Amino acid sequence: INALTANGGTLWFLPGTYKIISTLTVTESNILLLGSGGDSSHDVGAQGAKAATELLWAGPSSGTMVKFESPAGAFNQKKYGGGAKGIYFGANNLAGICLQIVSWSNAIFEDLHFSNPKNWGIDVDCNASLGEARDIQYCRFSRCSSRHGETTGQTGGLLRLDSSNAGANPSLNYF
Repeated sequence: INALTANGGTLWFLPGTYKIISTLTVTESNILLLGSGGDSSHDVGAQGAKAATELLWAGPSSGTMVKFESPAGAFNQKKYGGGAKGIYFGANNLAGICLQIVSWSNAIFEDLHFSNPKNWGIDVDCNASLGEARDIQYCRFSRCSSRHGETTGQTGGLLRLDSSNAGANPSLNYF
């Protein structure tokens, strides 16, 4: 991710399971996290058994797995483009949020599955301060799914749209 920050680009995850212990954070425009295929929810057998690319959370309880965030600041612009495709998020009943998007525009999030986060598969939020509109807009979410409720202590669901920062809103997105 750090190597792509200058000009954007694609970080391709080859088939496999990637154990992550801290948040993968994207703070520059036009960076795509591209998996080799996700999976969906199953009623029998292991969850994620058909995932070609799995991000497996092994970090602190209630942590965030992946975050796209425009850095706050009165002179900062909102980031845009990129997104995530073809990834299975194994939250292990530990991660609070699988994918958080904060003040971002024109990104694509598709073919994603979120398995047993404590709170949210996708959390859409806005920064408290930017040099321009802090809204998250024109992002496209397609073929995203979440499995919840297999253990006690889970709240939330697939998607949370938060507009708690005054003057900012998650609007004009496509689901």
